Amino acid sequence: MSDELKRRIEQALRSSFTESEDFVYARSGDDPDNIHVVVISPKFAGLRLKEKQALVWDQLTASLRPDDWQHITLALTVTPEELSDVLHAM
Repeated sequence: MSDELKRRIEQALRSSFTESEDFVYARSGDDPDNIHVVVISPKFAGLRLKEKQALVWDQLTASLRPDDWQHITLALTVTPEELSDVLHAM
């Protein structure tokens, strides 16, 4: 998928995830037409997975055209603590 689309996805999300602890990244998936998105943010603390995903997808669908966001096949949404827990378990 194009670097331009990944940049627009990151830009759309960074308008909502603006704190210094927030991390937003879009990368190509296994299939060249797929994009995977990672958002790490303290804003997710105390939220269920569905609520975290809604924050991200609401921003994507509001900021991008459907033919852009339909390429996103994975959105990982975690707090810094959750990520740390996963990494320590590895």
